[in-house]
Amino acid sequence: RLTALSESIDFDPAAPPDIIIFESSNAPVELDGTPVSYPLPKNERKAELLENFVSQLGSELLEMQTAWQDHDADQLKKNCKWITKYASRMNFLEVVYATEDLQEALESGDASDISTRLTEFINLYTRIDLVRAA
Repeated sequence: RLTALSESIDFDPAAPPDIIIFESSNAPVELDGTPVSYPLPKNERKAELLENFVSQLGSELLEMQTAWQDHDADQLKKNCKWITKYASRMNFLEVVYATEDLQEALESGDASDISTRLTEFINLYTRIDLVRAA
């Protein structure tokens, strides 16, 4: 469902240009279409936490897409804050970088860049592959 969404997101270019969230490190996010693999720990509880995070991340991204279309800067801020907090704790660096890039675009207020960064973030999400240890 998210793959189809990432290919069909249509953003309102008249979105508010004055959204400010956080400073960005502007770390690169690879967009070559290859899977982004994260090994699941052998501990079932920890593995379940990572799986739940990835599931919740999908929900957060859907909320962000809706918030962007609705010009809801507060919701975008909340979603970015949540993603940064938990992705950092779980060492999902590509997700942290994608969030930082989106935050930088929000800070600049460039509607086209915000749309691009959010679409790229959703694309990244669709490539996340949780790998169970053998």
